[in-house]
Amino acid sequence: MLNQVERELRHKFCLNESTKILCAVSGGVDSIVMLDVLYELSKKMSLKLFVCHYNHKLRGKESDADEKFVKNCAKQLKLPFYSTSGEVQEYAKANKLSIEHSARNLRYKYFEQISNSLGCSHVCTAHNADDSVETFFLNLFRGTGLTGLKGIPPLRRIAKKIIVFRPLLSFPKEELKEYARAKNLSWREDRTNDNPMFTRNKIRTGLIPYIEKNFQQNILGTINRAISLINSADSYIAQSISDLIKDATIKAAKDRVEIRLNALRTNSTFIQGEMVQKILADNFDLHSCTMNSIERILDLCDSQVGSIYDISSNYSVLRDRNSIIFYKKSQLEEYDLIVGKIGTYTFGNYELKLEKVRKSEISFTPDAFVEYFDADLIPNYMQIKSWQQGDRFTPLGSENEMKLSDFLINMKIPLIDKQSIILLKSKDEIIWVCGLRISNKFKVTESSRNFLRAEFKII
Repeated sequence: MLNQVERELRHKFCLNESTKILCAVSGGVDSIVMLDVLYELSKKMSLKLFVCHYNHKLRGKESDADEKFVKNCAKQLKLPFYSTSGEVQEYAKANKLSIEHSARNLRYKYFEQISNSLGCSHVCTAHNADDSVETFFLNLFRGTGLTGLKGIPPLRRIAKKIIVFRPLLSFPKEELKEYARAKNLSWREDRTNDNPMFTRNKIRTGLIPYIEKNFQQNILGTINRAISLINSADSYIAQSISDLIKDATIKAAKDRVEIRLNALRTNSTFIQGEMVQKILADNFDLHSCTMNSIERILDLCDSQVGSIYDISSNYSVLRDRNSIIFYKKSQLEEYDLIVGKIGTYTFGNYELKLEKVRKSEISFTPDAFVEYFDADLIPNYMQIKSWQQGDRFTPLGSENEMKLSDFLINMKIPLIDKQSIILLKSKDEIIWVCGLRISNKFKVTESSRNFLRAEFKII
């Protein structure tokens, strides 16, 4: 085992001398074996190890005993130890997630946080071959696509400079136990591993033993070989999927990706599904989305403009006029406040600056976030308001009033962005659709004598 793991560390995971590794240790036999193996190899490879433990607080005193046990293990090996705890059940309830999913989210957030503070480039977890097979069945039953059937990946980037790797992934759990017994290692048993309320436990304690007894004695080996083949096929497809997404992307920013509808439709349903899977995984860390969710997202292609599918409490997909927009939901604030003719006003993530200027200081540019007005037409007090259906105004360059909603359509403003449109108004009269267009009624003309400069910023 030591020789095989060493080869993988050097050649598969490309670790070198002085690599800083955060060892995620739960106290179970898998993680204790992982820690022992890495400790033995660290002497030979000059690796720098740190031990961390996340206390999920799900088993009361037993959870605290796990943390104390791992701390003592680190102390015996003279390795730095770090730990924290979290209220998994509260997080699960607030985010409408399962206990398992919530525990994982909190755990990996901690791994990223502590890795950044310690300067660790790698996080090591103790997933084994049994875990990978359980994940295969779990995703199969949930109805995931090809990506979900890859089992557990041997390595995955969780942040720009942090990679999670799993050096024990090719070893069955029984082999890890044999190693632990041979080296006389101690470990903790988690009684919740047999709790039938968790689907993974049903697979581990019920399904797999049943298959081994009635169908295939070496089901773990068979499934792991199938996972290997699926990984090979997926790797072949992955580059094509990446290229297709790149060509189809209209806009990709933090918490939002916009994909051209026609570019998505020109591919087969399978490829469309793989594109959706990759977009969700790469941009929102949503892995192994169910086939039902993917089908609901793809159904948006033929739905009415404005249709929305909520993937979860935090993420949604919107059918726009010519695109599909994946986005993280945020609490939109409704604005309605009074501002003076001169001054700087900050509200939410916005700033509005109003100041009088001389004619010589006026410089008209294509920048729609800086505008100039005839100051004599501007009232002493105005309103900053969020736009509403039914708002109307006369855009610069036009003599005719129109619906603001029609103006936004003409400007090709995505439906999702309409929600955050800010207006500068005088009673029911729109002076400026901030960042887009001023009203023709308040423009600077040759007869203007006093001038107002307005600058709108997103901060």
